[in-house]
Amino acid sequence: MDDFAKYMRMSANGKTAEELYLLAKTNGLDFASRIRMLRQVFSLSLIEAKEITVIADKLGVSLEDYQEKLIPGLKKVLEDEEDF
Repeated sequence: MDDFAKYMRMSANGKTAEELYLLAKTNGLDFASRIRMLRQVFSLSLIEAKEITVIADKLGVSLEDYQEKLIPGLKKVLEDEEDF
């Protein structure tokens, strides 16, 4: 089990989910550990934690908007697959 006590203390002292996500990234936590940290410290769902990662990584959009941007590329890949 991961020990996120220091992140819990920082959250109790007012640090936001985005700030702690970026700190955990700087501290070398892998992506899965950062997601677990967000979920445990802030009692988030997986989708909520993923949205924090998108926002914190400065993609400038919500998770839904980010995923919508993937659609044209996915459609192209599917069309290319159909050509084979």
